Formats: sequence, structure tokens, C-alpha cells
Amino acid sequence: MKKLLLSLTLAFIMAFSCATVGFASVPDEVVVEPRLTSSMAIGVSRESGTRAIAGIDCNFAGYMDSFTVTVYLQKLSNNSWVNDTSNDDFAKRASGTNAMDAVFDVEYDDLTYGTSYRLKVVSKTVYNGTTYQRTGYSRTF
Repeated sequence: MKKLLLSLTLAFIMAFSCATVGFASVPDEVVVEPRLTSSMAIGVSRESGTRAIAGIDCNFAGYMDSFTVTVYLQKLSNNSWVNDTSNDDFAKRASGTNAMDAVFDVEYDDLTYGTSYRLKVVSKTVYNGTTYQRTGYSRTF
């Protein structure tokens, strides 16, 4: 009889302890993920020693109020990456409003032969007055 009573008590404890998880509190507000750049693709092709073409594709996590995507041309100098301000096209910019993505191409015609380059892409999005930023880099070319 004691074993039966002990077994039933343990069974009730186990059953009700699992059921309490179903009554856990739920927040009143739904938390929305930040509206940032969800993905960034940077494709680069060095056509010759002095010419390169790149395609940039930034996808946002929903419609943005506004966006600005800036592409910086960087060169390898003394084992560190620096903006190539000697190039007239070292910074190129695309911007817009009410968009889910930014897709555009950039061309460079006056690269220095034998120099290693990469692109630094900075995507800034604005949603409900809050600015979000993401940075990505291309492969070396």
C-alpha cells in the first residue's frame, strides 16, 4: 500500500511539474529584430593590371526608410589596408528610400599595376529613426 501511494504521489508530482512549463509567463510586447543588412555579396573581377569591375548586392531585413551603401577602394600598404585616396574613385556611394535591397556595379580604371586591392563596403540603413550599420570586405584582387 505504501509503494502504491508513493508511486501515485511521484506520478502526480511528475505530471504537474511538467505542466507548469506551459503556464510560463509570456512578454506582452513582441520584440522585433533590428532592421539591418541581412546579407552582403561582393563580387570582384580584375580585368587587367589597372582595371577592375565589382558587383555589390546588399539585402535588408525588410523595407528600410532609407539606406546608404558606400564602397571604399583599399590598397595593401606596409602590411595594412588603407583607403586609396590617390585614386579619384576611392569612395563610391549608392543611396535610396523605401527599399529592401541595393544592387549596383562599380568600375575602377586607374589601379596601380602590381598593387593588391580590396573593397570595404559599409551599409547604413535607417528604420523608424534608428540607424544600423554593417561592414563587409571583398576578396583581395
